[in-house]
Amino acid sequence: MPVSRGRKPKPKKPNVLPARNRQYMLHARPRALWEKIQNHPLPWSIALLAAMLTLATPVWQAFVEPDISIDPAVDESQPFAFPFIVENRSWLFDISQTDFFCEIAKFRTEDGSEITGVTFLDNLHLTISTGKPGLFKCRISVAPTPKGRSGVVEGRLFASVRYRIIFSIFERRSPPTEFTWFSSGNASHWVKGSRNR
Repeated sequence: MPVSRGRKPKPKKPNVLPARNRQYMLHARPRALWEKIQNHPLPWSIALLAAMLTLATPVWQAFVEPDISIDPAVDESQPFAFPFIVENRSWLFDISQTDFFCEIAKFRTEDGSEITGVTFLDNLHLTISTGKPGLFKCRISVAPTPKGRSGVVEGRLFASVRYRIIFSIFERRSPPTEFTWFSSGNASHWVKGSRNR
């Protein structure tokens, strides 16, 4: 359309949003990203798993099995003279009517005396409070014992305890703990676990 010589065309207005709309546009993208994170199942699944692990740890520690150990300072000529230590590692429950089982896998002395495949019971029916130890012995002396006073050449046993928990309602049996006789002159003693470890 021809333009008259005395009039100039009106300049076009720039496409500028109102101030309120500009502010909305600036915040729209971060808000949309946060909403996506909130609605995504993965972060909530990770948070739920972390919460479950946090709650499960003290629950598991309340039902944890007793720990069995032995004083390493044992006389070589009397390897069963010292007691085995059974520690109640639960922070919540006492264990009651606790009995100690000592299974001799193999026990041999220098003169050839040998005991294998025999289990001895120390039925003291002890009650062990939370975090406290109880003392038991491998009652090998009540059965045929190695002859003489010769040194121990080889020894391997498995110790476990039978006990009751939660007002003596539930009976449990701990998994066997292996002990190996380590013969090294005057330093001979029991070692928790296998000799090869």
